[in-house]
Amino acid sequence: MTFPISGARRTALAALALLLAASSGCDLTVSDPNATTEDDAFGTRTGLLTAAVGLQRQYNSVAYGNLVLTTGITSRELAADNTFANLLDLDGGGAGLPADNANVTAYFREMYQTIATADRIIDGVQATATVEPELASGLLALSEFYKAASIGALAVGFTDAALETSVDAPATYVGRVAALQAAADLLESAEGRLTAAPPNDAFTDILPKDNDGTLLFDLLNSVRAYRARFALFAGDLDEALAAAMRVDLDATSVFAYEGTNPNPLYRAISPDFGQPSFAVRDDLGLADVEGGDGRIDYFTDPDTDPANDESVNGFPIEVATGFVVGGDAVGLPAYVPDEMRLVMAEVYARRGNASEAVAAIDAVRTDEADPFGLAAGLDAYDGDTDLQSLLDEIYYNRATELYLQGLRLEDQRRLDQGAADSSDPFARSRNFYPFPRQERLANPGTTPPDPAL
Repeated sequence: MTFPISGARRTALAALALLLAASSGCDLTVSDPNATTEDDAFGTRTGLLTAAVGLQRQYNSVAYGNLVLTTGITSRELAADNTFANLLDLDGGGAGLPADNANVTAYFREMYQTIATADRIIDGVQATATVEPELASGLLALSEFYKAASIGALAVGFTDAALETSVDAPATYVGRVAALQAAADLLESAEGRLTAAPPNDAFTDILPKDNDGTLLFDLLNSVRAYRARFALFAGDLDEALAAAMRVDLDATSVFAYEGTNPNPLYRAISPDFGQPSFAVRDDLGLADVEGGDGRIDYFTDPDTDPANDESVNGFPIEVATGFVVGGDAVGLPAYVPDEMRLVMAEVYARRGNASEAVAAIDAVRTDEADPFGLAAGLDAYDGDTDLQSLLDEIYYNRATELYLQGLRLEDQRRLDQGAADSSDPFARSRNFYPFPRQERLANPGTTPPDPAL
């Protein structure tokens, strides 16, 4: 991937230089932070541990925020609440979305920066003799997780994705289904590593923890959850179901933040920073919601009037609540447990097992005590049980339960929720994004054609 990677490598090395300098003790000798080389960053045990910290920060605070916010506008979960041209163009969507839209370009670029860093860690671990097996399994699995998460995120927004990065060769693209299966395969590899050689304390020390030392990010369950997610998106129902059933539904996993690595949704949506660029849509952008659905009140505050009743493009908006506005240091769910129940429900529905599908749906609808507070508190499902009716119900629960996790655009297409229509405030404004202009200039012979919509 010629366009993003030279920049990605410079960005990663600059960040690693600062992290390495900060961890080097109290030596006050003045040195050039740009002197850190790739051998230092990716060729030593200490450098690889530091690189793994940087990898988590890159995805969690930058790449993930771009995924959620950009696709959130297109799927109508969010509204643009600023008059910047790039936001208005994204909000308008349709065939007129330019290929140099800054939000789409950042989304694309940051995923490949994450992939580039993950690849360098993988290569470095395999080439560095001082990395013990229990540390290697953790570093490799973590890198495979973030690489897979980035490839899967690209498949949400684009028709094709390149699986590898290079500064020397043109990008080689594959279709999005192949990309999703490749992401699931990476996660299969990661799961195998973690179970065969459980990581040691040297690895878990670089994962975020709360004040009492409890791990916030559960790597094994996250690997299994994302494997189920991407297998489902790729249409591999057997793998999706098996992976979902291996996730501990009592466990939680969080992308953690702090002041220098802030929660990206809080920074974009909260009025604490002046006029926010994004706003939460009324009823989460859904045309119809069920009365008493606790998930609506989790994400919106119906008792507080927003500064503006409508976004700049006339969409009704609400005051955001929940993890969206809790502060710079409030974590975001890497996944929520009920996603796995909804994966199971979809697999059962597509296999014609309506009773099992309804049972899985009801486990989500009647939930009163979700670990993240996302309890719907609704009555059991009493609707029709033909396939499309079940898919519609699954979509409603995914749209509310998985709000602002960067999944709704994919869900709208896969679950047959109508056609893209930029004039409909409740329909996605596009199916996929045009490839960034910079990418087409860097890889003119291999970048796929832009989708019409």
